[in-house]
Amino acid sequence: MAMTQADVVVDRTYECIDPELGGEVTVRSISGVHIYFDGDADGFALMDNFIGSYKPVRN
Repeated sequence: MAMTQADVVVDRTYECIDPELGGEVTVRSISGVHIYFDGDADGFALMDNFIGSYKPVRN
């Protein structure tokens, strides 16, 4: 099942699904369509790009 905007939650950790990039990030804030994160990569992404590149980490 594909991730949706409702799956993007502040303080949740996500894993990059691009095998060339890899790594995990934690969402720190959401402002409109911008997702701000830190971890193995620091920065921001547009919502559509984020949900296409990351999946929630399963504990």
